[in-house]
Amino acid sequence: MRKTRGLWDPRHCRRVEEERRIAAEKLFKAHAELEARVLERTAALARANEQLQRDIAERKKAEEALWTSESVLLRIFDSIPDLLSVIDRDLRIVRSNWHGGMSMCPSISATTIHIAMRHIIRDRISRGENCHTIEVFRTGKPAVMENSIRKSDSRGPCLSCL
Repeated sequence: MRKTRGLWDPRHCRRVEEERRIAAEKLFKAHAELEARVLERTAALARANEQLQRDIAERKKAEEALWTSESVLLRIFDSIPDLLSVIDRDLRIVRSNWHGGMSMCPSISATTIHIAMRHIIRDRISRGENCHTIEVFRTGKPAVMENSIRKSDSRGPCLSCL
């Protein structure tokens, strides 16, 4: 009859110890690989972060230069003695140096000029007249339209010549 030694059999114990050793080696190797991947990804993130910091600094410089340039251009626009207006596609005045030419008609406000210009443009469109503003929006080509404000008479300012 054959004797069974079960769990305490030396061969079984050696096999279990060998399996544990192999499992421990695999776990150690997996841990080392994971640590290497973490270090690699951390380094990649650090490089990406450095690049982003450089990009942010570059954009801040560009924004500052743009703001300075815009500020200078707006001061030039506002200092031109002739009345200039920038009109959007809905015929709203988005920028105007409304004080241009106001030495002749100091009683006219910016709001009055904006409203008058909008009405004049819409009236021209409704009458089928050629409107420089609408033509610019259609073609994309710049147009220059020069008009002057006449001195007001006793009845008030003359805005029909806008």
